[in-house]
Formats: sequence, structure tokens, C-alpha cells
Amino acid sequence: MSLHYVKEELAKAGLSGSLELFNIITNQNESITVPKKAIHNFRYIPNKDFKLVHPNLEVAKELTLLTLSNLSNTWLRSQHSDDERIILGYKRLYSRILESQVKVCGNRSSPYKKILKLLLKHDYIEIGEDAVYIPNGKGKAREFRLTLKYFGKGCERYFLKTPEVRRMRNIEFNENFERVLQTAIGRNHLRLLTKVTWPTDDEVRACIDEAVKSRWCNRDHKRMVWLGKHSKKEYPHSQFVHGEDYMKSFRFLRDHMKVPVVKKEWMDDDGNLKFRIATCFNLMPKLIRNLIKIGNHSIVENDFSAMHPNIIQKIYGGSNLEPISHQSVSEYLGISKDDAKKEHLSFFNKRICQMKASPLWNYYEVKEPKMLENILQEKCQHGHEKTCWRVFEIETRLMETIVSRLSAMGIDVIYVYDALYSTAEEQEVVKEVMNSVVREFNIHSRVK
Repeated sequence: MSLHYVKEELAKAGLSGSLELFNIITNQNESITVPKKAIHNFRYIPNKDFKLVHPNLEVAKELTLLTLSNLSNTWLRSQHSDDERIILGYKRLYSRILESQVKVCGNRSSPYKKILKLLLKHDYIEIGEDAVYIPNGKGKAREFRLTLKYFGKGCERYFLKTPEVRRMRNIEFNENFERVLQTAIGRNHLRLLTKVTWPTDDEVRACIDEAVKSRWCNRDHKRMVWLGKHSKKEYPHSQFVHGEDYMKSFRFLRDHMKVPVVKKEWMDDDGNLKFRIATCFNLMPKLIRNLIKIGNHSIVENDFSAMHPNIIQKIYGGSNLEPISHQSVSEYLGISKDDAKKEHLSFFNKRICQMKASPLWNYYEVKEPKMLENILQEKCQHGHEKTCWRVFEIETRLMETIVSRLSAMGIDVIYVYDALYSTAEEQEVVKEVMNSVVREFNIHSRVK
């Protein structure tokens, strides 16, 4: 990826490419993130095994690392999911993507199956559930995870050396980079990269120390502790969050995910592929995110109230008599507002049997029976995830519109799904734009 290409693409998107931004982009393009000690332990793999992948030994090793890099983010994913398989470190790898990722010669078959066999043989990865066919051109998907020797043990950046593998990485990176530039959220993020001030490791550690001292709990009511020399049995994940994990998440996102990832997620009813955008900011623990500054200014959160329930109300024919709020739901059910908010995070994404087991079921069965009936009918016909994708589609379009208007006004914001972070000085303008756009979308939610 040349300086001219980056500047040209940034200019097309209306961004001025500074040397600092160019370095951030090219560093991520020319390197991959791999599990710590993976490269070091290649010395224990016989050369004859690598040469089954490619006759050139260095090319074979880098192709193997390229495939292995697909699992580098599995520990981070495990920190953001309620899915048992993801928590265990499993990730679906799609055959067609794996095939194209390492096919260095046009006339030569892709060595991805040989690479997977090598990684399984030498205890780098484990295989999970049976392969399933995934629509939308991704082919078969099978679960893999890093072995315990590598899972959660940290990552390192490896700069590719061979022209063949650098070319393959370049193709993959450019596809994502072009998608980033096509979105207002992506362009806003790139513009922010040279303006944000990251906290130091010491500042993050001091923040966690204070959280431990004050017995701070996250939204799942898990208390922050330093694990130190204690075992995880003493402070299990079911009841505690570990300061070491927060530090690990911060370092991974700061060092390995500066350029956002635009993920192809689902097809809409017209056959158009829809996206979600994952960034180093929206995957960061909120406790640490609050330490980031735009320039030298501290940031404040501008968050929509009960956004997802009100999007659901719009899509599925709710009564629309009044906005749905966590407060009204909690009062009706006799539960805390925090519990209502936590339940709303996943209620509409669940399978029908899981929805019926939630305390929210009683509220919607009485207050919004027609809306609930429409949701259940769709889940029966199209699968339980359909509801989730439809909500994400509207949320992303809404936030794209808001970020686009703020960018035109010269206002920088940090995008975190249905919330935006801004400086305190610009907060009122940001709130005004957010509330104006959400009214245009006819969604009964407002910024707090």
C-alpha cells in the first residue's frame, strides 16, 4: 500500500491524510496480529511439515501465521459475549474466506486445509462443532479455537516479509479499508485517530486500582478485583471482573485495532449486504474508555435511552402510545431499573424459549401483545437472529446520519453503537443533532 494510494483514497473520502495517519494505516496493512509465542514455537515444527503448505519455507510460515491470525481476537470476543461457545474461545471460520486468504498462486489450489491440519497436529488450535453451511457466499463454517497454550496469553504484531503473503494481506486489508471510507462512521474514526489522546498504562492501572478500592461493579453486577496470585476459582468470572483482563483488552485494542473493521453481517429483504462497524473504542471497557481524550479535552457520553426497545416498537407494530423506558418496565414488573436495562440488551435477540423465561416477557405480553406476536412469527419463519439484524440495520443507519451531520459541522465524536462521546463543550450541540435525527426516524427515544 503506497503513500500515494492512501492519500488518494483519503482525499476521495474528504479526509486529509497526515503522515501520522498514513503510518497508522500502513502499519496495520503490512502486519498481522498473532498469539504470543506462536512464532517462537515454529522452531519445533519440522520443515517438511511447512513445505506441505508451500515449497518456499518462509512463505509457508507466513501463510500459516496469516490463517492463525484469524483467531487472535477470540479472547477479546469472549469478553463481550454471552454465547457459551464464544466464551470458550470458539470462532467460526468460513471455508471460502480461508481458501481465498492464502491462495497465493492463481493456478495452484489453496493450501488452507493443509495449514489447518498443521496447526491441529502441532497443538496450536482445536476443532469444535461440525461444519455448517452459511449462506451469502461464505460457504461452510467450522468452529476452531486456540489451545490453552495460546488462548488469552496475549498477542504480538508480526510484520510480513515475503512479497507473496504481503500481497495477500494487502488485498484483504484494502477491501476493508475501502468499506471504512464508504461509511460516515468509518471516516469519522480515521479522522479521530490523530486527535485522540490515549491514557497511559499507569493511568489505566490507577483507574482500575480505584475501581477495586471502591468495590465498583460492572453492568452485570460483577465486582472488579485484581487477580494477582489468587486463582480464578477464588474470584470466578461468574461473580467478578479481573483488572488484568481490562488491562489486556485495553492494550489489544490500542495496539492492534486502530483501523476499524467493517463486518459483513446479514442480508436485508432486498438482498443487500448490511454492515456493522467494530472499532477500538466501541469494544473497549467503558471504565477505560472514559479516560480517552479528544485533543486535551475529557469526553462525556451522549446515550439514547432504551433505543432498542423503541426501534422494536417501530418495526413490529407496537402501540406507539408512549415511549418504552427502562423505568416504566421496571416499575410494572417490580424489578430494578438496572435489571430492566440489562434484560433489554438481549431480550429481543433471544430464542423464543429464552424470551419466555425472561421477566420482560410478562410486560410485553400484556402491554404490547400484537408487537410480540409479530416478533414471534418472524422468529419462527426466519430464525431468532432476524430480529437482531433488523434492529442493527436501523440503528446503524440512524448513527450514520447523525455522525455525517456532526462531521459536516466539524464536530468530532467517538462512536459506540447507539451512543456518541464528545467533549463537554460540544455536548449540547451533539445532543440536539441526535434528538433531531431520531425524531426524523420516528423512534421514541431521546438522549438522556
